[in-house]
Amino acid sequence: MSKLIPPIYYLSSAPEANSDENIDIFDRAKSYGVEEFHLKHDADSGLKAIVAIHGGHRGPALGGTRCLSYPSVDHALYDAARLARAMSFKSAFAGLPYSGGKGY
Repeated sequence: MSKLIPPIYYLSSAPEANSDENIDIFDRAKSYGVEEFHLKHDADSGLKAIVAIHGGHRGPALGGTRCLSYPSVDHALYDAARLARAMSFKSAFAGLPYSGGKGY
C-alpha cells in the first residue's frame, strides 16, 4: 500500500434525524472509516466535543475544529469522520506526513 495515498473508505449514508438512541461508537468508527473517536464532556461549561482521527498510518493527525450544533450526536460523528478523512487526502496530496483529524 502506498504511503502517499491513505486507504479509501466509503462512508455509509448520513445518519437518520433521530438516531442518537443506542449508538455503538465502535460500530460508527468502523462504518465511517475512522480509527479513533475521542469524546469530551465538561459539565461546568456544557461543552460536548468530538475528535475524529482518520488513521495513524501516515503520522499524527492534522486538522482543525468546528463550532457547530448538530441535530444529533450521530450527525456530529458522521461529519467529524467525513472531514477527518478529507484532511487525510489533503495532507497526502500536499505530500505531508500526516493523517487527518477533525474536532467539534
